[in-house]
Amino acid sequence: MEVSDPREDYLSLISIEKSYINLSPPIVFLFGGSIDHPPKSVRGVLYNHILTKHPTLSNSLVIPEDFTDWLHDSVYPDLLTFESDLAETSSLVIIALESPGSIAELGSFSVNGGLREKIIIIISEYHHEQPSFITLGPLRLLPEENVFSYPYNHIAVADSLDDYLDDLVDNINKNLGTIGKTESFDIHNNGHIALAIYELILIFKALKLKEIKDYLKILSIGRNTSTTKRLLFLLEKLSLITKKRLGNVDYYIPLKNSQRVKFSSKDTKKLFDRNSALLGTSQYYTSSKKEKMRKRIIEKPTVERKS
Repeated sequence: MEVSDPREDYLSLISIEKSYINLSPPIVFLFGGSIDHPPKSVRGVLYNHILTKHPTLSNSLVIPEDFTDWLHDSVYPDLLTFESDLAETSSLVIIALESPGSIAELGSFSVNGGLREKIIIIISEYHHEQPSFITLGPLRLLPEENVFSYPYNHIAVADSLDDYLDDLVDNINKNLGTIGKTESFDIHNNGHIALAIYELILIFKALKLKEIKDYLKILSIGRNTSTTKRLLFLLEKLSLITKKRLGNVDYYIPLKNSQRVKFSSKDTKKLFDRNSALLGTSQYYTSSKKEKMRKRIIEKPTVERKS
């Protein structure tokens, strides 16, 4: 007799509106000018300083250069959409205002209510004091204390910014310290949806695309196929999941074991219990003949990357 699949039953106990995002360990995105060797931009100088002198912060740092293949298979229509989805998974977004790209990122991110409190701006003293569409527009949407102005020279950034780097890093760390360890789940936030997908993959160990779409619908956060593929690609770029094929079936499996979403229960009398879901799903895969291939994918060793 075939064992029944318990996964949808577990999901039916979840209230996504009551759930929340776990922001620890933090993910910190750094946007700005190009990163050269030796560094010549504000972002390059700060990035190099953090890598060499601040290992804890360095472990949380992510730069767009880590995702040079964002156009792979045309999953994302443009770079700004990709960066916006990335930013929505973050604990903090640092933007050094020094290039057309960074100005576009500020404009895009500053109108996102869910991101404003997370954005740190680095701007030269000269440009901060000049009335412009930046200082009179997007910067006014951000908390004033998140805008950091320093008297550096864009022609000689490394020398002129050097005296202020430790202060800047101290402020970044203070900002991280004031951000809550969790935030409420936002059903309109693609970054949150991506992390919910990751949590589903963590609990159920190996999922097909159609299953992911079906489970998102059960949680009332359904997305179309193209958006779901986009968010899966995003999770792959963040090294949280990978895709493995067995036969002619693709499975998404976790690369890390870092819970990013805490699912809450709809009813205090019928609680969602993550450990029960993990155990019950594992027992189902072991007992069900039709899950033989999935079980092989799960049992195949995968190197876990550091969180």
